[in-house]
Amino acid sequence: MAHPTAIRTVLAWGVKNGYFIHQTDIKLAFISSELQEVVYMSPPPGCEEPNGFVWWLHSGQYSLRQSSAAFAKTLLRRLYEFRFKAASADECVLVYREPMEGANDGS
Repeated sequence: MAHPTAIRTVLAWGVKNGYFIHQTDIKLAFISSELQEVVYMSPPPGCEEPNGFVWWLHSGQYSLRQSSAAFAKTLLRRLYEFRFKAASADECVLVYREPMEGANDGS
């Protein structure tokens, strides 16, 4: 979670520079997270499973403690793939800079 000072700084910087600022709520965020550990759960009431059967979860669910951390790791990994970088002052603030035209970006 980003520090409140970091959020205010990013918002002030964006407004000062005339950037479009947008906040979004990611629907079904936890369900798209990739779990790193093996997690089993009992089937919910109403599911017809033989007695003693459990489900093996491959992705997060809202009721799991691991879901928010798993989603954060999945999101960060994907953003890093798109060349976002964590700010040195607050690693929850990610920055993307387009390479300057004609500059050697090292890739």
